Amino acid sequence: ETRSGCLSDRTLYWPNNTVYYTYADGFSGVSKVTQAISEWQNKTSLTFVYGTGSGNYIEFFNGNGNWSYLGMTGGKQQLSLSATGSTYGSAIHEIGHAVGLIHEQCRNDRDSYINIHTANIIPEKLHNFNKYSSGTVTDVGTFDFGSVMLYSSDAFTSNGNATMTTKSGLVFEGQRTHLSSGDVQGIAAMYGPPFHKLVADINVITDEVSGLYETYETEVTYTIKIYQDKACTTPTSLTYPRSVTIYKHHVYYNPDTNRMHDNVTTTNVTLSAGTSTYLVDRVRNIEKYTMSNPDVCDVTTYSVSPYNNISQVY
Repeated sequence: ETRSGCLSDRTLYWPNNTVYYTYADGFSGVSKVTQAISEWQNKTSLTFVYGTGSGNYIEFFNGNGNWSYLGMTGGKQQLSLSATGSTYGSAIHEIGHAVGLIHEQCRNDRDSYINIHTANIIPEKLHNFNKYSSGTVTDVGTFDFGSVMLYSSDAFTSNGNATMTTKSGLVFEGQRTHLSSGDVQGIAAMYGPPFHKLVADINVITDEVSGLYETYETEVTYTIKIYQDKACTTPTSLTYPRSVTIYKHHVYYNPDTNRMHDNVTTTNVTLSAGTSTYLVDRVRNIEKYTMSNPDVCDVTTYSVSPYNNISQVY
């Protein structure tokens, strides 16, 4: 029941800007979802594909109220749209959570724009108004009163009085008809434009085959580079910080056990605004084989994706 407007620094983004989705048996909101997806595809770099993809996908179903998980959680993740209390705008909002947006009223700079009246909030719903710290989310642009991710002033009121007002005491209505320019800007900060790509520059030191023996040795420089276009041909720099996970894949041969070992470690990194290139690592990879059996193997490769913290939001 909370979070969206700025983006979470611990959210796993959908690879290749592609969101897969299906419908649960008996789901009654297909037309709402179809209309909402059109809004997302027309205004952002995201593509929505019906099906389960490689196994990470959204399943729309008629649950108790409208809610979603934040970002891609991995595997099947459900997104609930009430059979009687949802609109296509509700679908736009919940999809916003599923692709990584939090609630606007939870931005870490929200206190400069709105007042939260906790005495008027249903106690068990207070968490919907928790402010995120600057280390947890990245605020994109200024507070957006037009965001589809912002609640109305009377959201979760316990007594009919406003739960939120502007700094001057005015009430406001949370719209559920379209993505605002601020919403679009927030998605661009996560998914692009601009776009990021891991580039491997390979310098071959040795590449020899001699009888029964084979030797391959390379020096590889891994760099994250920022591009203006989705095809990653025109270099540029980030407008806003972007959080990524760097995966280090280390394969090596242990002669004592006569076994190959395969380890993967991850590091979370936030690329700062203005970044055009980020050096990940320089590695020296070596492979030596006798009749295709390893004598020496020590190879490190990297991959990069945006990343995650699972939470359920509304």
